[in-house]
Amino acid sequence: MGILLIGLVNCTPGRLDTAETASTGVAKIGPAIDGVHTDNVSGLHELRAVLVSVDGEVVAERYYGSDPAEYADLQSVTKSIVSILAGIAIGEGKISGVDATLEDLLPEHRKDMDGRTKRTTLRQLLTMTAGWTDSTPPANRDLLRAWFREGPELQPGEQFRYTNIGPHIVAHVLRRATGMSLLDYARQKLFDPLEIPTRPVYEARFGEEVPYWVEPEFLAADFAWLRAPDGVHAGSFAMKLRPTDMLKLGQLYLDEGRWQGKQLVPADWIQQSTAADAPSGYGYLWWIHPVQGQHGTQRSAVAAKSFWSRRTAGSSWSPHRTLSAPTRAATRSSG
Repeated sequence: MGILLIGLVNCTPGRLDTAETASTGVAKIGPAIDGVHTDNVSGLHELRAVLVSVDGEVVAERYYGSDPAEYADLQSVTKSIVSILAGIAIGEGKISGVDATLEDLLPEHRKDMDGRTKRTTLRQLLTMTAGWTDSTPPANRDLLRAWFREGPELQPGEQFRYTNIGPHIVAHVLRRATGMSLLDYARQKLFDPLEIPTRPVYEARFGEEVPYWVEPEFLAADFAWLRAPDGVHAGSFAMKLRPTDMLKLGQLYLDEGRWQGKQLVPADWIQQSTAADAPSGYGYLWWIHPVQGQHGTQRSAVAAKSFWSRRTAGSSWSPHRTLSAPTRAATRSSG
């Protein structure tokens, strides 16, 4: 079992007392990480990798029982990547906006929707307030029909409930809006520009016979993004990336969606995704933690809930468990 943690910090020039203080502090980061890792009291002795970047420069990189080339199961961080793709699609005009309803976004499924489902908005799906509460998708090749005919358990827009259903519905919205598979769209708009290797890919469909996170082929693969039983790439989990890839995604958010001079993600989407007033701390599939720092309140956008990789079969652990050690994706001042 392991956790991947990515830490990124943007420093404003002149806020550090002296260059000497800065270099001394940086030199202590790596040994400090080692100390925490070996300290059983901290509960972090199963960390797999820790990367710390300051102002875009990696100042500490530690691997424990792994290496920089190893891919790991992102679990629910996949949701945050789907959110990025939704923001890009909205910026391109392929989706009208977060207030678009499922009736308009997926008209071919209108006949299967009850009234509440028809009025459910993309915003509600992205903030997990759409009313669905289940987190385990059935082994059903027609997931949307099953979900839409049953309808949400709660009134949309009233309560936050963590669920894997909403993000996968967003995956269907993206596939229809872009006319591409999620992987093809992600490669074109995100992964290839960031030089994140995604070829070859393991993208088999997962089922319920063997949990995908202990499936030997999935564990042995490098980059992977499994498809749900309905054939669409899973919108909630089942992607693998490397720690350095996660670092790039975090830096992308710190830099307001810009990468090497190009605006990959609309800046306003970055702001919306990490809004401090998100319901229950959840933005557009980003977990928000307020942090009180030296220069005022900061808000820390965490890629989904964190991500773990389970290496041994026969475990009862669930990938939908709430984790205590989040992956820091971006920090910006809010006053």
